[in-house]
Amino acid sequence: MAVLKENRRNHSFTLTGKLTVIGRNPSCDIVVESPMVSSQHALILHTTDGYTIDDLGSMNGTFVNGRRLTDRKTLASGDRIDLFGLSLTFELGTETADEDQVATRRPPLKNIASQQKTVPSSPSGGTHAATIGVSELLAAHPVEELSTLEIDGDLRLSVKPEAKLRAVLEISRILSDSLELKIVLPRILDSLFSIFPQADCGFVLLRNQQTGEFLPSAVKFRREHCTGGLPISRGIIQQTLLSGRAILSADAGADSRFNLHESIRHLEIRSIMCVPMHREGGVCMGVIQLHSQDRSHQFKQEDLDLLVCASLLAGRALEVAKLHEERRELEAATQIQRSLLPSERPSFPGLRFFDYYAPAQHVSGDYFDYISLPGNRLALAVGDVAGKGIAAALLMAHLAAAARVCLATATSPAEAVRQLNLMLIRSGCDDRFVTFAVAILDLDQFRLTIVNAGHLPPLLRRSAAGEVVDLAGDLSGLPLGVADRPYQQVEVPLEPGETLLLYTDGVTEMRNPKGELYGVDRVRAAIQGASADAECVGNSLLSDVTEFAEKRLAGDDLTILCVGRESVSAV
Repeated sequence: MAVLKENRRNHSFTLTGKLTVIGRNPSCDIVVESPMVSSQHALILHTTDGYTIDDLGSMNGTFVNGRRLTDRKTLASGDRIDLFGLSLTFELGTETADEDQVATRRPPLKNIASQQKTVPSSPSGGTHAATIGVSELLAAHPVEELSTLEIDGDLRLSVKPEAKLRAVLEISRILSDSLELKIVLPRILDSLFSIFPQADCGFVLLRNQQTGEFLPSAVKFRREHCTGGLPISRGIIQQTLLSGRAILSADAGADSRFNLHESIRHLEIRSIMCVPMHREGGVCMGVIQLHSQDRSHQFKQEDLDLLVCASLLAGRALEVAKLHEERRELEAATQIQRSLLPSERPSFPGLRFFDYYAPAQHVSGDYFDYISLPGNRLALAVGDVAGKGIAAALLMAHLAAAARVCLATATSPAEAVRQLNLMLIRSGCDDRFVTFAVAILDLDQFRLTIVNAGHLPPLLRRSAAGEVVDLAGDLSGLPLGVADRPYQQVEVPLEPGETLLLYTDGVTEMRNPKGELYGVDRVRAAIQGASADAECVGNSLLSDVTEFAEKRLAGDDLTILCVGRESVSAV
């Protein structure tokens, strides 16, 4: 019998088992509430030869009689053991102290129950109650490390049930700290190795999106000599994927259910657990496999049940990480797409401009641009790619580049739109098409040349009484990307006080809470009642659409583009 006496408060800890772990981790036998103490700081081992103490690689060290441990040391009665925040005296052959001075007696290692001995680091503090709640315990003692201890390659620490519960809860906490897939995966394996001390190797296989194959995405070995190869049992993994169920093979070498890989027999793997990880909808995203080479510490059914629970948390963490990566890709696509759109409005004497662009999602199929052309001309272009998302955004980017080339090089606006149409057809847009309208303004003569390819007709608000007329509505051709057909153009003057409006169907197809469409008639009414100014016309339409929808989110991309000529009085 041996006792550790705390020097400051006369508390005693009776050493009855083979192992006594001292550290900050709640799973330790003696818990020290000090940030200067490592999660698993020191280990006292009881053998037939007596008691020895080891430092477990702590940051601040373990001191015996004032000297820092560099190797295992045999303890003698009266030796003083110092850790930051805790000072103990080792006494051999001492009977236990009075009941009120002795900590809860620790049962033998194999029968460790839920009792927990806690030493406060503050002199004024008292001991924690043994019935402290798990969530409260986690908050007070963040589990940073739960790595398995090994003594002479044989003796392993058993993980107590309450420690396993804390570790599973800790998986949920630490996995929520990061959204990076490359960080989440190793953390999953680190946590599993904490829960399963018999695990010698573990890996995570994830489905490759392109090939559909399951490939290793994270691997962990407990010992260096295990790194000779990754023993992937195709039979077990195939069975797991086909059944959608977790599989336990207590004796992998003799299990007739599977056609095991030769490396499994070569590495003398004794026990394997393999569990699938599913998305919310039930789609399998990967598998987790753990194996053990220790014949005396095989996985049991309760281990498999625990791994299934952990895999659910891991699957959710992976799903969140993947969604985060997709979101980052969308944000990058959004930035790229924004860079393709005008960063500022043009500035010309006697003209006013207005534009508004609001994608329904991160990326948009809507397009607008101001393009300077030879002959002192300015093109105002608006397009709407069928569909939404990344595919529509990619086609929009192609449209933006091609439109500049075609409008700058073609002999006429109508021919430019036809060339643009042919470029989109040849690019293989599949079943996607683009509605497109362009108005080319002669900056010397203030004349508009308009071509419409299946788009909503541009509207011209006249100065007299706010009359609104369609332009090129009857001359509209097919949308771009459908078939090779000629396009027609129409020319009209832009008089003082008049404003041209181009817009996408995100305006007309806006719905109110009753499900009613905004429609073209409301577009006309909104701009007819506005002042004779491009910015007033654009803002009037935007305000009316917002009021109609009662600030509901748009179901489609929405773009508004205006150019107006200042009235004579304004000039």
